Amino acid sequence: MFGEKVCKVQLIPEHKMNIIEVSNITKNYKVSKGKSSFQGLLSSLLKNEYSVVNALKGVSFNVKEGDICGVIGLNGAGKSTLIKILTGAMYPTSGSCVVNSKVPYKEREIYVDKIGVVFGQRSQLLWDLPVKHSFVILRHIYRIEKKKFEDNLEYFTKIMGIDKFIDTPVRMLSLGQRMRAEIVSTLLHDPKLLFLDEPTIGLDLIAKSTIRRAIKQLSEEKGTTVILTSHDLDDIDVLCDQLVVLDSGKVIHDGNKSDFINKFRSNKKIVVEVDGQLDLKQLSKNPLKEASIVADNTYSIEVDEQTQKLSEMLKELVNELPIVDLSIEENSLEDIVHSLYH
Repeated sequence: MFGEKVCKVQLIPEHKMNIIEVSNITKNYKVSKGKSSFQGLLSSLLKNEYSVVNALKGVSFNVKEGDICGVIGLNGAGKSTLIKILTGAMYPTSGSCVVNSKVPYKEREIYVDKIGVVFGQRSQLLWDLPVKHSFVILRHIYRIEKKKFEDNLEYFTKIMGIDKFIDTPVRMLSLGQRMRAEIVSTLLHDPKLLFLDEPTIGLDLIAKSTIRRAIKQLSEEKGTTVILTSHDLDDIDVLCDQLVVLDSGKVIHDGNKSDFINKFRSNKKIVVEVDGQLDLKQLSKNPLKEASIVADNTYSIEVDEQTQKLSEMLKELVNELPIVDLSIEENSLEDIVHSLYH
């Protein structure tokens, strides 16, 4: 018995519970009908006319505990409105929203104690103070017990790699350093949910990679649920288990990211490098007539496998062109979303 190694076994529940349940949410805004003429301006002072904008139209979806869910869509699709409702900053016009067993916009004071929110263009760090001093101030705001604060600070400082500049004033940080510090600042109180709105906007590749790796680690090790909105679809592709796609206020896809890719990925891409430059205008009978130029002597051709046979296309290219190199690529998530909206 003595000297035996004791193995810790982590029990993983078979079925994860929903931590977010959104049912038939709508949000309507009143927008004043502005009139440019002087007479119209005077009349609007007496009686203003409004039009109704439907930002969200019956949005429904669920998110399970510990998952990373990506919310994507074009500008105006309703992403920001949805995040504001989920974080308790805005009431919906109709429908229901339960997050972590709370109604965010009705129980906001209790609810916000268990969430963290990072908006790419907003900061809760104090500009002229060293990063660590901001963290200490936030400790008192969130009423975090000292030992818990120290443990969390050590853990998040390590996974976000901010130890080298934690004593540097915020105003002296690069954008990537500041964003990493912002994320740490919103995690110090151990939130169950983390809302990230464009967390990698404007960042270089190294900063993006660090943030993505840390978010993944946070989800796996602490079971934190993450809601991510981003126009950088590499963020979504690398991180997300679930995908909610919005278009004009409606959900056009809610489910596993792989299912979305398989459903809409009907195309492949042939990338071909040829010996010497070709005049695409002269290739009316050649598969390259609809090619796009990737680089000097390198062309990309979309192949819709529902209407074209890849094997026939390859045979034609090999027979007719002086090929130096050729590769076949699956359409990326960005390619699929671009084609979906166009």
